[in-house]
Parts: sequence; C-alpha cells; structure tokens
Amino acid sequence: MSRAYRVKGNIENVVADDHHLKSLSVYVTQNMAMTNNPVDYDFVGQTLDVQFVENPELDAKTLERFKKGTQIVIAVVQVALSDGKVVFASYPEWVYFVVNGSYEDLQGKAVSANDFQP
Repeated sequence: MSRAYRVKGNIENVVADDHHLKSLSVYVTQNMAMTNNPVDYDFVGQTLDVQFVENPELDAKTLERFKKGTQIVIAVVQVALSDGKVVFASYPEWVYFVVNGSYEDLQGKAVSANDFQP
C-alpha cells in the first residue's frame, strides 16, 4: 500500500450494486496536499479509477449524491491485488462533497479541510 494522495475532481462514472458503492472514476482538477505525504505528485488532468474497500453499503439518499459531474475531494492509496495489478483504492469516509465552495461528509455535515480523513 502506498502513502495516501488527496485530489479534488469531478465524478465521471459510478459503479454501485444493491446499495453498495463498488468504484468510481474521478477526473482530477486539483492536487491537494496531505501532511503525511511530502512526495510531489500531479494527477491533474488524469482520470483515476478508484475501487472501494469492502464495497460499503450506503443508504439510497447518500448513494444518489454520487453521480456524474459531482465535485468531490477523495483520498486514495495504491494497492496491489492478488493478481499483481495495482489499483487506486479508498474508503467512503475519505470522500467529501464540494458544495458551494464548502465541504460536506457523506452524511451532509459541513467539515473543514483540516478534518479530512485520513
């Protein structure tokens, strides 16, 4: 597992099944610094395909927020799968919605960038 990276971008695609968020694609518009990752990186202009750990179950209202064009902030890590393929992975609690220049967690509660997980 790599260090975590945080980016801001727009959702391009969402894969969900029976209230389980499986993956999403995010077109990156901005790199966001993380205190635990001093490494320079540049994902701007790339589309990151992100798989969710444990395919979390989300209520219908929350799942509806994950739609194409929605702007989010997400932290990701690179992980190696058993077949040797390296993918980006995340947890739902590492996703924040950008709403009118502010941030909201999955429950719609306002949060500051200082409170982001991880």
